[in-house]
Amino acid sequence: MTISVKESIMVQPMEGVVELKPGFAGGELPHSHHLFYNPNETSNFFYPNILKEALSKNLVLFYAMADRLRHEDDHRVGIYCDGQGVLFIEAHATVAMDHFTHNPNHNNLIPAVDYSAGIETYPLVVLQVRSFSFSL
Repeated sequence: MTISVKESIMVQPMEGVVELKPGFAGGELPHSHHLFYNPNETSNFFYPNILKEALSKNLVLFYAMADRLRHEDDHRVGIYCDGQGVLFIEAHATVAMDHFTHNPNHNNLIPAVDYSAGIETYPLVVLQVRSFSFSL
């Protein structure tokens, strides 16, 4: 299986957000969820530009998803609301989607994120839209 990335960009809130510095209650942050959808007969099913615009609009209301973590003075980790954006990746996999509905291991679908620059640069949310080949 080959996975090729077509685009990897930060989608920011459509409108500016106020910079806030709320506390962080703790908990688990890294989660991976896989949602699989078969294309329907609609001609604009999963057009990346439509998805990015909708995401940008929703980030105005759910602005914390576009934020970053920071180390606080008391050595706790806090969420810094600065609206940097959500990482949006468009990719294509040269494998039929049925392969993943019968195989519980989806680790190769998790997008690569550079974690070498410190937590202040980590996106809290990474979205990847992937198209699949219909035959092997």
